[in-house]
Amino acid sequence: MKLFSGMLEFSVSIMMVSLLFSCSAKKALPKLNDKDVLMSFEKGSCLGKCAVYSLKIYKNKYALYTGTANTDKMGKHMMLLPDSTFNNLQELFVKADFEKLQVNYPSEIIDFPLVSVGYYRKNNVKVITYKETKPAELGRIQTKMEQISNSFGWTSLEKKQEVMEYQPVDGRNRQANQNLPQNEIIIQPKEDVNIDQWVKRYEGYKVAVKQKLAPNFNYYVITWDTQVIGSEEMLQKIKGDSEIILASFNKMITTRGN
Repeated sequence: MKLFSGMLEFSVSIMMVSLLFSCSAKKALPKLNDKDVLMSFEKGSCLGKCAVYSLKIYKNKYALYTGTANTDKMGKHMMLLPDSTFNNLQELFVKADFEKLQVNYPSEIIDFPLVSVGYYRKNNVKVITYKETKPAELGRIQTKMEQISNSFGWTSLEKKQEVMEYQPVDGRNRQANQNLPQNEIIIQPKEDVNIDQWVKRYEGYKVAVKQKLAPNFNYYVITWDTQVIGSEEMLQKIKGDSEIILASFNKMITTRGN
């Protein structure tokens, strides 16, 4: 009986130590500032159920993953990268001679997700976008970024009750999906952005909010005059807006519980 009691006390002690360690670890998480970003990676939506997320790597070797759709890590997650992983990723950017690469590698295939890779050096920021066509150097950077994104050890910074999934507007077959609306973009503004004020900045393009998606998510469908500016050009302009976290051509969105 004494042995059982001793084991029980030992188990409870271990649980308490683990709980305290877990709580202290969460409190120790640093505040991340955009000015300290060194490298970034973002994957947009496709006609299927591609994972939609962004990844930022900071000077202090912390990584911030923001899951938007079709991923098991919805919302913001943080992780401290091992020195070897952080150093290896930096080496890939240096070996790629990132500054000399094109800023865009065009593609006519709409089924592939748009990928963005960013490199931040002092006051110089370079972002390269592409789909399936890219130099081998960019491919190696993408592979490493995806390995980090899919690794274990992430700490969730927020809790969501729903998981958002992108669905093609017409899911019956691939051919029908060639007619996806090209004058509708889904945007995710930063939390402190007033959407009405933001739209006024683009009144020259006749931008308007068509609808808000899902009450628990800060997502909007916007439209504009395609006679004033083309679809791809408009998408790139919005993706470069510092007040916008995510922008992609409209797909039908459904939500499901965690």
